[in-house]
Amino acid sequence: MNLVKEYWDSCLWISYLNDLPEEKDKVDIIDTLIRKAQKPNSNILIVVSTIVLAEIQPRDNYNQIHYREIREMFYKARHFIKVQTVTPTIADIASQFRTSNPNVNLFDAIQMSTAALERCHILYTLNGSGQRPRPNDILKFNGVVMAPGLPPLNIQIPVMPPDSQLPLT
Repeated sequence: MNLVKEYWDSCLWISYLNDLPEEKDKVDIIDTLIRKAQKPNSNILIVVSTIVLAEIQPRDNYNQIHYREIREMFYKARHFIKVQTVTPTIADIASQFRTSNPNVNLFDAIQMSTAALERCHILYTLNGSGQRPRPNDILKFNGVVMAPGLPPLNIQIPVMPPDSQLPLT
């Protein structure tokens, strides 16, 4: 069974934590993807940067069940998640990328660099999924090569896996 590495941008985790009624479809997709990766026989490894930990600081309006679940995932060894620290190489690639793309947020550039260096098969983001595209949306960088020798990034909006069924509520 081949390992599939998925990088998850901070905005997925924040959407999951906010758990807003108007974003129920996104939260359901994220929840389904987490459950799929958690299965003992799963071949999915979710990769996140330590930057994500800084971006999801505690807030009263978060779904506290989701918040505890995410903290447990990030701070306890799990077979389906890898928290990658920001290394000098990641920082350098992000810096070089931002030199030619100054509108890209520093945290996004670090996350893109992490996904590239980890050779993730896909980088999931919601950044660019809104009705009004912004110049710094990373979705528009789908296919970019972050540094020589690295594969192009496959940046996508997550969708419900076709083999998934949501519980009827």
